[in-house]
Amino acid sequence: MKHDEDAEDSFAELYRRCFGRLTAQLYAITGDLGEAQEAVQEAFVRAWPRWPELRGYQNTEGWLYVVAHRVAVSRWRRTRRTVLGWL
Repeated sequence: MKHDEDAEDSFAELYRRCFGRLTAQLYAITGDLGEAQEAVQEAFVRAWPRWPELRGYQNTEGWLYVVAHRVAVSRWRRTRRTVLGWL
């Protein structure tokens, strides 16, 4: 999907404004800074193709948080299944 320069600028601004805060919130949940950063990064990756729609949302950061949280939970579940499979 092609985005215009304004879309790129607004997305970059959202990233600068929210990445640290979202990472801190996910770190509090996961207890692992690397996992928190990866979950938030994945949320931004998923947001980019949807940006024309998402940029009109009243709470875009909330959308990112929900997606990052789901990514973190999914990774935790996958890891748990793997560990339990070895027992």
